[in-house]
Amino acid sequence: MRTSAGPGNTSHLIGLMLAQASKTPMQAVHYRGEAPMIQDLISGHVDFAASNIIRSHVEAGTLRVLATTGDKRWYAFPDAPTLKELGYTAEYYAWSGFVAPAGTSQAVVDRINTSANVALTEPDVIKALTANGFEIVGGKPEIFAKAMTAYIRDVSEIGRKNNLEID
Repeated sequence: MRTSAGPGNTSHLIGLMLAQASKTPMQAVHYRGEAPMIQDLISGHVDFAASNIIRSHVEAGTLRVLATTGDKRWYAFPDAPTLKELGYTAEYYAWSGFVAPAGTSQAVVDRINTSANVALTEPDVIKALTANGFEIVGGKPEIFAKAMTAYIRDVSEIGRKNNLEID
């Protein structure tokens, strides 16, 4: 059994991708959030989970990373192979970014973007983000918008293949 922090959650979608890529039927166990999912994983009630909040558990030795979902190994777990290295055509990226309501003036968008990019060069910000497993990218709003569009397309495709409705 594989876990998910809830239907449509990242962990659910990654599990669906892995099931498709490996051609292995997997029963999903949905939880109300990641904390109870991780607790059951640590206690052995479920077989595996996809999560991006397990670093402290790995460092404490209570969980082991089997694989990561990017196209290259993740700096936080350099010994863990990617799904691609293991022969699966499944990639998934978690991301964080700044968004604003539609119709926000370009001047405001530019000011927020400039401030965010400056903040991402500050040593304290870099330290805090990398300590929590983030890879710092930054950039222009148009690049982020393009990445979000691709993400929505990919997630929607996963949903269509699995008869899920994802808004």
